[in-house]
Amino acid sequence: MNIFVWLIILTIMVFAIIIIGGLTRLTNSGLSMVNWRPILGTFPPLTTQEWSNVFDLYKQTPEYIYINKNITLEEFQYIFWWEWGHRFLARLVGVVFFFPFLYFIIKKKIKFVLIKRLIIVLLFGIFQAIVGWWMVKSGLTDNPYVSPYRLTFHLINALLIFSILLWTSMDYYYMDFNKVNHKITLYQIFLILSIFLTFITIISGGF
Repeated sequence: MNIFVWLIILTIMVFAIIIIGGLTRLTNSGLSMVNWRPILGTFPPLTTQEWSNVFDLYKQTPEYIYINKNITLEEFQYIFWWEWGHRFLARLVGVVFFFPFLYFIIKKKIKFVLIKRLIIVLLFGIFQAIVGWWMVKSGLTDNPYVSPYRLTFHLINALLIFSILLWTSMDYYYMDFNKVNHKITLYQIFLILSIFLTFITIISGGF
């Protein structure tokens, strides 16, 4: 049951990241952090000087030059906190995933089939971080907007991570890893179709 709770917590956290990512996009906050520092970037600016330094970096971006030329420090802080929160939660998910995963492996509490699936999640997570920065970089050159294709790719990858975690959580709860049902019912067909259409609707938000 501890493993199931852990998996559900991870699933909820990834879902929260997707929601906050959407809000970050809606508030046009995604380009407020111009550096990618996986470790040091965990800590936000705390002093007036630190805020001034971060704001000065933002002033060099196309978004500031072409769109937000008159933005104040207070307004910048608002969009900064959205992007920082999005990245911080992603880092937190990494911590919540890695250390319990390592513990369960050492204690031999996880079956090999589950380990394989979670390693896939781990690789997707690392890849997602790289894709996220690749996406942000597209809006830090000449264009004040991120590439919609990179953004959509970032969103698709997040949905895949969420789906794998949710699927794994339910599989673990029902202890059904080694059971395969080859019969596909009409209900399952409609369910798969509904999920597919929902997936298409969500990723269309990238454009």
